[in-house]
Amino acid sequence: MRHQPVNENELIPLRRLAEISSYSPAYISLLVQRKKLKAKRIGRNFFTTKKWFNEYLEKHAQDEKRLSSREAVSPAKTPIEAPAEPVLSKPVLFNFGSLADQEKRLAKVFSKKIMAIALTSSLVITVLFIIGLWQSQLINSGFNAS
Repeated sequence: MRHQPVNENELIPLRRLAEISSYSPAYISLLVQRKKLKAKRIGRNFFTTKKWFNEYLEKHAQDEKRLSSREAVSPAKTPIEAPAEPVLSKPVLFNFGSLADQEKRLAKVFSKKIMAIALTSSLVITVLFIIGLWQSQLINSGFNAS
C-alpha cells in the first residue's frame, strides 16, 4: 500500500509507522507500553509522530537495522569476525546426564506410575468383588431389593 510522505509532527498510527520503518507493529506497541516511544492514545489506538520516533532512535537505536529505518546515513560496515570458541547449534538448557542415567530415571518414573495404576485397578476390582459378594448374600438371604 502506497502512502503519502509523513509530516514531522503529524500523528500517525503505529501500524503505519511499522510500514515505513523496519520495526514490526508488535515491537512498536511494546515500545509504547514500556514508555520508550512517545505516543498518544485516541480511542483504542495509539498514534505517534515521526519526530517522536526519531527521538527514540537517537536515544535507543544501536544496530544498523534500526538506523536504516531512519532517513540517515548508516555507519560504515565493519567486518564480522568469527568467534574464538565454536558456537553450539542449539542452546543447552538442561543437562540430564548420560543416556543411561536418563533411561534409569524414566524407568523409575514409569515403574512408579505403573505401580500406582496397578494398585488403583486392584482396589477397584476388590471393591467390585465385595459389592458382588454382598449382593449375592442379599439375594441368597431372600432380601428382594425391588
